[in-house]
Amino acid sequence: MNQEKVQPNGLSRREFLKKTGAAGLGFYVAGALLRSQSAFASDMPTDLLDAVAKEDGKLNIFNWSYYIAEDPVTDKDYGVDLTDVTPTIEKFQQEFNISVTYDTFESQEEMLAKVRPGGSGYDVVVFTNYYVPQAKGLKLIQPLDRSWLTNAENLLSRFQGPPFGPDPEFVVPYLWGVTGYAYNQGAVHGDSRVGHWSLLFRGNEYKNKMTMLDSVFIDGVNAALAHLGFSINERSRVPLLAAGDVLMEQKPLLQAYTSGTVRDQLATGDVLIAQLWTGDALAAQQQNAAIQFAFPNEGSDVWVDSMSVLAESKRPATAHLWMNYILRPRVAAGIATWVAYATPNNAALDFIPEAQRTSTVIYPSDDDLKNYALFVLPEGDALALRQQIADELLG
Repeated sequence: MNQEKVQPNGLSRREFLKKTGAAGLGFYVAGALLRSQSAFASDMPTDLLDAVAKEDGKLNIFNWSYYIAEDPVTDKDYGVDLTDVTPTIEKFQQEFNISVTYDTFESQEEMLAKVRPGGSGYDVVVFTNYYVPQAKGLKLIQPLDRSWLTNAENLLSRFQGPPFGPDPEFVVPYLWGVTGYAYNQGAVHGDSRVGHWSLLFRGNEYKNKMTMLDSVFIDGVNAALAHLGFSINERSRVPLLAAGDVLMEQKPLLQAYTSGTVRDQLATGDVLIAQLWTGDALAAQQQNAAIQFAFPNEGSDVWVDSMSVLAESKRPATAHLWMNYILRPRVAAGIATWVAYATPNNAALDFIPEAQRTSTVIYPSDDDLKNYALFVLPEGDALALRQQIADELLG
């Protein structure tokens, strides 16, 4: 694989309001100030900026770790100069005078445990596609005002509605990718199981040098089902029990169920094979050129992570401002370039470095994905059985 790097102000609104006195006049003038300070204000609806001016100038975001441009994307490091829009949060704060609190999670289960009870304080939360129906059913997220999301037109058509754009009434696609596994090419050289799930499930010679993702009841069960020749969306009891047996047999071979640290462990050689997502595998490859990514022939899942506004949010306008900002082509390109995941933003592709844009790991071919599917979270007995399998493995 090409080893070119592919990875991963003025018066505040509240101070101004204090000085203007009358609240109604203050909100009007603040909105005008917000519009005038933005170099790109023309892409933000006037009524959105006016609504933002009536909120408190803060925004709380909950997202996956390592999932936004945390540093400048420079021509020297990436082959493109996107320093006008990176680091993402810093540039957003500078343009709109919004104070952002940005927290991260390592799994959707961790995220749900925090937001489901209510009172989390978050405004924008990133959900993976299979949790969107559940979040909607539990009334965790609120409908979006699409008139405020003018930059949504930049999305590829397949991400503007089902199946890849899950419920556009409630979410905005952020990044997408696939689940497979990363491996150390030097360590497994000549192993005929490369490209198959059997490398992870029957790789006794790599004992204590392998990891699986910690979202076992989804990613682990999906991998086991595919390994056994079933669909990842299999709902029947017998195949699910068989998947659980395979995972239990595999457990003694594993070093851990993890996601957050494995990229560094792959880089150092502490882990040789790891169930992983595409972007994390590429991040490890930047530190160790021997790391490669496999699309298992038996299949796995394509996933789409999307932004949503929590129902409890008191800053819905500012949340929309953030999402419309992320949908700007150069902003989306800056994020995708830094994290090395695929963007659903068609207009952003022109600004992404060629090494990423042509990478078949980040943007796999239809042939690579011929046995892949979008995972749909089951309900009832199938969901309970998946959770039982995970509990037994992690307990």
